[in-house]
Order: sequence, then structure tokens, then C-alpha cells
Amino acid sequence: MAIDFSSLKKIFSGSSAKKYGVYALLLLIMLFSAYIRMMPYHLPMAEDQARQSIYNNIARNIQAQVDTQYPNLPQQSKEAMINEQLQTVVSQQQSQIEALIAGHAEQIRALYRDDSGTTYLGDIDSYFWLRYARNIVDTGQLADEYRDGVAYDNHMNAPNGLPATQNLYPYLEAFIYKFMRIFDPGMNLLKAGFYTPIFLSFIAIIAAFLVGKKLSGDIAGLIAALLIAVNPTVLSRSLGSDNDMVNAVFPLLVMLFAVYAFDSKDQKKTMIFSAVAGLLLGAYSFAWSGWWFMFLFIILALGIYIGYIAVYEFIDKKRDIKEIASNKNIRRMLMLLGVYIVVTFISLAVFGNAGEFIQSFTNPLRIVNLKDAAKGGSLWPNVYTTVAELNSADVGQAIVSLGGALFFILALMGATLSFVNLKNKNHSMLTAAYLAGAALYFMIIVGSASSGGISTIMFAALLVVPMLAGFILSWYYKYELEPAHSILTIIWLMATLYAITKGVRFIVLIAPVFAVSFGVFFGTAAEKMSSMLGKSLDMSETIPKAVFILLIALVLIQPVKNGIAVSYSYAPGVNDAWVESLEKIKAESQPDAIINSWWDFGHWFKYFADRRVTSDGASQNEQQAHWVGNALLTDDEQLSVGILRMLDCGGAKAEQEITKLTGDTYDSVNLIYRYLKMDSAAVKADLMKTASEEKADEILSYMFCQPPEDYFITSEDMVGKAPVWAHFGSWNFERAKIYSYFQTEKLPNFTAALVQEFGYTEQEAQSIYYEISSLSTDSQINSWIAPWPSYGGQIGCAKQDESTLRCNLQTTDGGVLPLTVNLASKDASIVTSTQTIHPKRFGYVENGQFRIKEYSGETMAYSIVLVGESSLLVMEDELVGSMFTRMFYLDGQGLTHFRKFHDVTDISGQRIITWKISW
Repeated sequence: MAIDFSSLKKIFSGSSAKKYGVYALLLLIMLFSAYIRMMPYHLPMAEDQARQSIYNNIARNIQAQVDTQYPNLPQQSKEAMINEQLQTVVSQQQSQIEALIAGHAEQIRALYRDDSGTTYLGDIDSYFWLRYARNIVDTGQLADEYRDGVAYDNHMNAPNGLPATQNLYPYLEAFIYKFMRIFDPGMNLLKAGFYTPIFLSFIAIIAAFLVGKKLSGDIAGLIAALLIAVNPTVLSRSLGSDNDMVNAVFPLLVMLFAVYAFDSKDQKKTMIFSAVAGLLLGAYSFAWSGWWFMFLFIILALGIYIGYIAVYEFIDKKRDIKEIASNKNIRRMLMLLGVYIVVTFISLAVFGNAGEFIQSFTNPLRIVNLKDAAKGGSLWPNVYTTVAELNSADVGQAIVSLGGALFFILALMGATLSFVNLKNKNHSMLTAAYLAGAALYFMIIVGSASSGGISTIMFAALLVVPMLAGFILSWYYKYELEPAHSILTIIWLMATLYAITKGVRFIVLIAPVFAVSFGVFFGTAAEKMSSMLGKSLDMSETIPKAVFILLIALVLIQPVKNGIAVSYSYAPGVNDAWVESLEKIKAESQPDAIINSWWDFGHWFKYFADRRVTSDGASQNEQQAHWVGNALLTDDEQLSVGILRMLDCGGAKAEQEITKLTGDTYDSVNLIYRYLKMDSAAVKADLMKTASEEKADEILSYMFCQPPEDYFITSEDMVGKAPVWAHFGSWNFERAKIYSYFQTEKLPNFTAALVQEFGYTEQEAQSIYYEISSLSTDSQINSWIAPWPSYGGQIGCAKQDESTLRCNLQTTDGGVLPLTVNLASKDASIVTSTQTIHPKRFGYVENGQFRIKEYSGETMAYSIVLVGESSLLVMEDELVGSMFTRMFYLDGQGLTHFRKFHDVTDISGQRIITWKISW
């Protein structure tokens, strides 16, 4: 039998070898992506934690011995001795210590895994999607229920629920779960949650490769693929199975087919490619509500490109408007634009989002107003001002996340390459001058932006300068460009840089265009430099190209290391302590029970406890934030329980219905607070002065029903979040309304409104107007409307005698103030040679009841609470008697409605206390 090896020979020779080598490298990048994305599943950070813990224990033992043997040795000498002995012990007992570390690491890992040994997903939002995926697996539908044909999530915004928005991500998780179970019967949804972003990363890598390859060859494609695989921002926002991976996948896919459409000279192919881009946008709308940015970017890029061609035709060829309109390229771009817009609309309709088509043109305004202090005329606070992922970022943060200033400058150079004609040898000097000027310009503005010399918005605007310069040179020297790619990338960079000023989370949108632009720069540089060196040195281009590729590989080492570092250190937010707390609620509560807490961990509550929540990370920007914040902040237990009853009975419906009667949010909130201190009969009598009995009864049902079981969670993370929940809880609706008048009225009308409605004098009203005029940021406006009370930490005290504690308070300059607490008289003071200073307020428990002593005269800037027998809690005075202080720090002493249900401390030392409300 003869064997023909000719086909194999073709594969491993010439262009075939190169092609398959490139594909092999692409596959290697995909496998590497899977490796680093599965790294958090194996929790490598546990070994570091274990090592640090074991070393600390050894060091403490050594310190105890040193303190005993050398009590008078200076501390610096002691520390040197301890470190020296520690190194000796570690060296001499290395095998035993490594065994201890390995065992302790496994113990740590176990606390981040469920009973089946599956690692918990990393972040919070992952569980929002995972619960929907569980619904799909269990019932075949995403929603919890349907009401009059409308899909509802009945776990959100308790007790009313909210319409459930269909989304691609949980369907993808459910599909991967079902598919993987074919091969692994032990597959569960948590594992599927880990695999989902890996699958999406493969698509993003392939799309990035194809875009880079199309724009500048295989090298550009491989670089773009690798950078999108290891980008720290993309990794950190998708390792835990949040859905942000779609914001790399779909923009790259849309960009890919837009580029194909731009470059195709075949009319039929142009239409097909633009139609595919439109179809992908419809699919993107099914995955993320911000899909429209790519839609608008391409429209704007096409508009600028058409404008460039028109001016070129007018200047160079002296064409009139009619002749310009008949230009082949202009007609092709207009056809592309028309097909793109029409197919996008059709695709949106197919995915149930046709209504978003018109909105897409006004959505940029929503980004501009995303973090206004108050939500318009409603007067309610805007919770988005305090959401961590919506904290403002600047170009410096973006640059760091993308690898540093040099990487960013090179990407900007890659983004501008089609503003010159690299193939036109007649203008080679002009091209070189342009590129050198662009490089210098980018170095200047990037350096200035990184140091804070110019704002992020100004930096974004300045990116247009190289584009305009390229156009002007083209028009002046009469050579034609094909700048569609660079126009799109520059617009993309400009818009997303502005977006990061509204939220750090939007940095992820820069990653795809950065990866492609960086790849294009090096792909083009490799080709041009290897060709130039090959000719000048009279050698094959292969040798300089190989050297250049080696240099590129060295450059890419640091981005790869950065990506690995993100994955290596990634740890789940959820651990066994949280799961234990929530599963206890699930096991011992009624199915209609409601969980109340601050909103951050609402998705965890819904997934693990399978119970309704008042608010969560998908519904936090509602008035419930104020009510829950006030329930935590108030020192009136009856008011706190009344607020919780109102929320559990009707959510925000009581206030909404009362506002319909009063026509004013300020008046309705004041009425609510008055009604919460009255009985239902008195409230009904008052309501019937302006409402029918039927309406009065409806409002009463939202405030005074027999509420379901309620579980209130106070956890240690809420200590650090106190400024936020206390800010919203103390939201001053009078000031919010005054600010709304300031936004809409000139000084005379503003003054008249404050005099008439709030009883201010004209002088006071004018003073307030000028005070608000001096506020320039949303943060300043928020602070004017309501304070940000915080805790200052706990201080250990020493007993001087049976009735006296001495507590050393740290001053801002590093000094110490000795505060004395008289346990018998319950008095707290700092006594100096010239005066006696008291805290503003002093809280303590006496005979099982919580008391507050108020001081006047000369006081400190803060207040204190006695915790236990030998500890003081420092805080701002608004928090002294708060329900949170009394529940979390004082174990609910003196409270009658909050009964401790569960109390646990997690692996990081964070305490989680669950309370059951006794109505």
C-alpha cells in the first residue's frame, strides 16, 4: 500500500506552515485564557493566606520568647532578632512548615466552597444571573412568574417585584450547564458560572484576532487576541461570572463586520457585512442595555468618513454637490449606513427591544445625567452617586489598567495609522513627519493627563486633533485616505474616556479598542521595519521580522503577568459564613419571608436564601434606599419597625399614593413620617380629609398590613458603608426641594418660593441661593443636602479601678488624649489642667436599657458609645443611638422587636448577624 505524503508536505511548507502556525498560536492564547480564568476556581490565593498565617504564628511565638528573655531590649533590636530567628526556623523546619501551610490552605479553600467542593463565584452580580439560570434550568423560563402575560422577578423590590428583563447571559449559563452535564454528570450551576465567561472569552479572542488581522496582518491579530485575554479590567469584571464579558465580545464582533463592510469593494458583500453588524447589535441589546454605544459610534464614523470624502472631492477634483453625491465611495457608505440602521432596527425588534431604537439617539444624555445628586423633581436621592463601580475614574486610571503610558501612546499611534497613506511613496517624508508629530503630541497629552494637568474630558477632546491634521494634510497635498478604521477607533476612545468620568466600570469598554489599536501599531511596525531593514541590509525580511517579533514578545510579558496576578489573587466575596446565614433563613422561614439589609448583597440573599429582598444591586436606585437607611439610622425602634412594616406591606406604594393626593414628594414624605407614629385609625381619619375611604384603605394596606416574616441582616461591611446608608437615611427633603428650586428658578422666584413654603426670610433665602451657587460638584451638593456620618473605630480601655476606665484617643497629629469613663456615674471626659472636655454624646447600656447622655459647652468633635466593659466605639453623633449601633455593637440590648436569629464570623473576621423582626 502506497502512502501519499504530499498533502502533509503542503501543510508544513511555505504559506501553509505559516497559516497553521498562526492558528496554533491563536489556539494557545485561547488555552491560556482558559487557564487563567479557571485559576480563581482553584483558589491559589489560599496558599498565600495560609503562609502568611503560619509565619505570623511562628513570629508571635518567637516574639513571646524574646520579650521574656530580653524585656529591656529596644524594640528595633527585638524586631531584628525576631526576623532573624524566623528565617532560621523556616530554613530548619521547611518541610514541616510547608506541610502546615498546605493543610491550612486546604482549610481556607474549604471555606470558599460549597458542600460538593465547588468554589463559590467571585462577585455579587454573578448571583443575579445565576438565579435566573437556575430558573431556566428548573422551569424553562427566566422569570419567577408571569402577571397578565408580563414576566416578573418576584424576589426583587419586595413585596411587589419588578418586571424581569430577558437577557442572554443566564440562558447561556443554563445552556452550558446542560451541555456540560452530558460529559460530566457532577456538573452544577456554580461550575457552569465559571465556564460561561471562558466560553465568551474564546469568542472575544477570535474576534480580536480577526479584526487585528484584517487591519494589519497576523501579528496585529495575535497581539490583539492576547491583550483581550489578559486585560486586568476585563478579567476582574468577568472572573466571577458577571456578564461584562459580553462588553468585549459584542463590540469586537460588531467592529469586525463593520471593518469588513468599510473595506469591501463589492456592493453585495458590503450589504451583507453591514447587515451582520446590525444583527449583532440586536443580539447585543439582548445581553446589555448599553448596546447603543457601538450603534452610534459606527453611524458617527460613517458620517465623518462621508464628510471627509465630500470635502476631498470638492477641493481636489472641484466637484459640485451633485457630482459629490454620485461619488462611488459616498454612495457605498450611504448604502452601508442605510442597511446597517434598518437591520439594526429589525434585529432589535426580533429580540424584543424595538422601543430602544429611538432611545438610542438620546441615551448619551442619560450618561451625562447618570450621577446627578437628586433624581429630578422627585427629590429622592440618587443612589448611583455612591455605587462603587460608578465612582468617577480618570484617564490616569484607564492608562494604568491598560499597561501604562507607553502602551497607551502606542495604541493611540495604532489608532491613527490610517490618517496617513503608508503606501504612498511620494509623500513618505510627509508621512514620517505626521507620525513623528503625532507621537510627540500623544506623549505630551498623555503625560499631562496622567499627572492631572488636563482633565479626562479635555484629553478625550484633544484626541480629535491628529484626525483633523490627517484630513487637512490629505486635502492640502491632494492624496486620498481610507480613514474609516481610525475614525471609528478614535471616536470609540473619545466616547469611552468620557464615560469613565461617570463610572470606573466603563473602563472595560476601552479594552477591546485598545487591544486592537495596540496590535495594529505593532503589526504595521513589524511589516514596515522588517521590509525596510531587509532592503537596507540586503537580507531576507524574515530575519528582522523574527527579531521584531521577539521584541514584541518581550513587551507583552508584563501585560501577561498583570493578567495572571489578577486571577491569582481573586477570591470569592461569598464564603461559608454567608451561605450558612442565608441557608438558615431559607430552612426556617416561610416562603414569603422578606430579607432587609443595605442593598449591596441582595443578589446573594436571593440566590442562597431564595427569599424576597427589599432592594439589591439591580434595584438600588429607588426610594427604598432612604427608608432602609433611616431604619438603620434612627434611634427610635418603633419608627424603624414601622418603616420595615411599610416596606414589607407595600414597598414604595404608600408614598406613591399619598403623593398622588398631595402632588408633592416633600409633603408626602412628611406625612409618611407623621403617620408612622400614629395608629391606623388615626391615619385613616386624616387621610379621609382629602381621599375617599377606598383610597384611604388602600394606603393603610400599604402601611399597616399583617406583614410577612422579616429577617434583618447587619454585617461588618456595613460599618464602612455607614456614611452611605446614613447619608441616604438622613436625606433632607427640604434641602432637596430647595435645590430643585435652585435648578429651575432665578433668584427672585427662588427667594419667593422659600419664603412662602418654608418660612425663611428674604435674606435667609438669598443667602441659601448664593451658598448653593458656590457648590460646583454633585458630591458637594449631596453633602449640602445630607451629612455622611461615620464610625471612627473601637478603642480598648484599661481599668484604673472598679469604676473607672482610661481610654487613649488618638489625635489627628499622632498624639494621645486620655479619656476617662466613670462607670458608676456614666460620665465621660478628658480632664486637662485648664478644662474638662466631653464627647458630644455618650451612649451606654444600663440595666439592659440603652441610654444617651448629651453634653453641652466645650465638647469633642465626635461622640462615643461604651461597648461591653472595656471598649469605646467612636463615631459621629448621628450614629450614637442608631439601630445599627445597638444591633451590631451592643447585641440588641434594650431592643424589643429585633431578636437575634443567627450570629457568625467569617474567615476574614467579619461578623454577620441576622435578626428576626417581632412585629
